[in-house]
Amino acid sequence: MPTTPLERAIFAQGGQCFFCSRTLPKDEASVDHLVPTSQKGGNGDENLVACCKTLNGIFGQMTLKEKLRVILNQRGKFVCPNLPKTNAPAAPQEGRHLPPPKK
Repeated sequence: MPTTPLERAIFAQGGQCFFCSRTLPKDEASVDHLVPTSQKGGNGDENLVACCKTLNGIFGQMTLKEKLRVILNQRGKFVCPNLPKTNAPAAPQEGRHLPPPKK
């Protein structure tokens, strides 16, 4: 049974990053508070997700609304900064096909 918050989040998320759905090796994983502790977010599992260390660093102290806005601003083509840089377009991540924002 997973015992640390990171292990529980990785398990609950099927081994994928919460934000980009990329397979998340444990050495590249970190715990992100959906609502940062600086904004009175708790340390319970309901407020914690596993995500890429890079994304966690980018999101920093952003509110959940700001984090979602970053993802939605990609207009359904969110690409994790951890993906290798290539000239070919990234393959879509299953389960992360976001519809364009309504106008």
